[in-house]
Amino acid sequence: MTGQQKHEVPADRVLSVEEGAALKQEVQGLAEATRWRWQGNYASPVDAAEIANRPPAQTAGEAIFAVNGNVTAVWLFF
Repeated sequence: MTGQQKHEVPADRVLSVEEGAALKQEVQGLAEATRWRWQGNYASPVDAAEIANRPPAQTAGEAIFAVNGNVTAVWLFF
């Protein structure tokens, strides 16, 4: 791959916890190397944290959350 994700999430879309968990499982299966991956925007920090804690759970330093108004953007390292 050239570093682009096949399952890209539009930056202006807010995902549900279920959509984020499904995306994480799909991307995990495609992983050729550990790297930072965009996991989408969520309506609350609680939803974003729940995605980070779904299998495979991220450990210390493997999640970045950026709160911008009512949206929490998530990047995960896996």
